[in-house]
Parts: sequence; C-alpha cells; structure tokens
Amino acid sequence: MIRRVHKKKFTFFLSLCLLLCILTGCMKTSPSKRQKNAYNDDTIVVAESDTYCSKEILGKPDTLTLTDFTGCITMLTLYIQEDTSYTLTYSQDVTKGKGKLVLIAPDDTVQILPKAGSPYDTFLSKGTYRVKFVGTHTNATVTIAAERSENK
Repeated sequence: MIRRVHKKKFTFFLSLCLLLCILTGCMKTSPSKRQKNAYNDDTIVVAESDTYCSKEILGKPDTLTLTDFTGCITMLTLYIQEDTSYTLTYSQDVTKGKGKLVLIAPDDTVQILPKAGSPYDTFLSKGTYRVKFVGTHTNATVTIAAERSENK
C-alpha cells in the first residue's frame, strides 16, 4: 500500500515537472526595459555591448534577418587610421515594427542613416566607428557594407 502511494506521488510530481518544462519552453521571452528603450535612447545605443531580445536572428553580422527583434545590435565596426571618405552601402527591409540603422562616431554621436539613402557617402575622421541596427518589435532584413572612397 505504501509503495503504491509513493508511486502515485512520484508519477504526479514527474507529470507536473514535465508540464512545467513544456510550458516554460513554449513561453516567449520578453524584452527588458533597457532593450525596449534602446530605440529612443542614444545612451543605450552607444554602449560598446549590444542588448537585444529576438525570436530569431539569421545570417552573419553584415547581413541579418531578424524576427520580433527589440534592442540594438552591432553590424559593422570600422577602424579608421586616417581621415578619409567612405561609402556605406546598405538596405533595410522592415516588414513589422520600427527599425533604423545608425552610425556611431568615436565621440559617441549617433547619426541615423537615411532609409533610402544607400549608397551613403560620408567623411570619417580617425577613430572607431560602429554601425548598429536598432529596432522595436521588428521583423527585418538588413545588410551593410563599407568601402573606402576616392578622396574628393
């Protein structure tokens, strides 16, 4: 009789654990407050580290397909040794939510790249520049490339 009671309790406990594991695995993780605020807060965007929550990210750093993306992610880093002109070639196909590409200068100023402005010519002074994609509840495909331009 005692073994039967323990077996029922064990089976119940095991079933409960299995149910919790299934439910927890199916729950969507929610973006943090910091990730949600990134779209409108440049102090979050200029941070060296990325902060994001996404259902899925496919591709490589210069070509990403994002699903339900919120936060900011670095796509390109440029180490400029001398003042020079660069051409940024990019595309951003946002099908849901809000998204933007930004260029971050060495002094942490943030410049939003025009949505339909590719190719984009810019003069870069010596230092480290980063291009980040920033979005909120975004489905998007984003590409970026940089090439040194002829001096003008």
